[in-house]
Amino acid sequence: MFESEREIDSETLMKVLKHKPGDSQWRGLAYIIRGALDPERVSSMAAQLKGSEKFKARSDGVKLSAAMEQLGTTLYSLEKDEFIAEMRDFRDNLKAIFGEFNKDIWRLIQSIGVAARRVGAIEKVRVGKIDDVNMIPVVIRGMQGRSRVDPQMALPPHEDKSQETVARDMGNEIATIRHTRAILVPLIQPARGGKLRIFNAKRKHVEAAADLAGIDPAELKKTDSPGFYYDRDVLERMSVSWVDVELSPGDICFFAHSFIHAVTAIERGEERLNMVMRTGLKTNEEGKHELIFYP
Repeated sequence: MFESEREIDSETLMKVLKHKPGDSQWRGLAYIIRGALDPERVSSMAAQLKGSEKFKARSDGVKLSAAMEQLGTTLYSLEKDEFIAEMRDFRDNLKAIFGEFNKDIWRLIQSIGVAARRVGAIEKVRVGKIDDVNMIPVVIRGMQGRSRVDPQMALPPHEDKSQETVARDMGNEIATIRHTRAILVPLIQPARGGKLRIFNAKRKHVEAAADLAGIDPAELKKTDSPGFYYDRDVLERMSVSWVDVELSPGDICFFAHSFIHAVTAIERGEERLNMVMRTGLKTNEEGKHELIFYP
């Protein structure tokens, strides 16, 4: 799958993994490798997923988001035993859909790992473990339409829960990794809408700005949504800046998922299909890094 038209630059990749937005060495919130994946293979994967009952059977209308289909699960959404069971089901479903445990996912991971190793600081590239069970470090998501709580969004502004907090609750090693980034790989990208929107702020920044502006912190939250989803109107009132990321099938986008992010509304008749992974660095006493992938 990874037949790169534009090879991953090793030094840039390490900046992506270790930067803080605003640092002199890296100022962006996202880094995109354009045309990195073979378009015919991307199209084939999308067709196989769309034609599979395994993918459709796992559809679940989420109240706060647009209509969503998902294969796999994130570290953020289940208790430990449920998560391990889900990983095993996911492996079986990938085999059922693609006829094998999808090698394309591992080729992508290996390609990122090869680039990282060139720097010399990466000692090992691997997937995360929980109770000696290898995680499958990818989630496949399909999305159509608009959010019920914010019709201008398909998924309202939010920040991912700290992986350290979730992993610590589960008792696994992901709690020890740093410089985490999400990796977004579009398989189908809508012509109208469905863009990744990244806000240049974390919760602590927004809460500090609200305090200075005399805005009640309770106003930040969409009160009728589960979890902490931000009221976009309030973010705009506080002039929180944002960028919409333009992506095409076959691109790879790294972004700081601890920053507030969203998905813009998807117009009728359009659909969005992505692979999503997360990665981060675990550092040993010698200062060498392991690059660990997790869902």
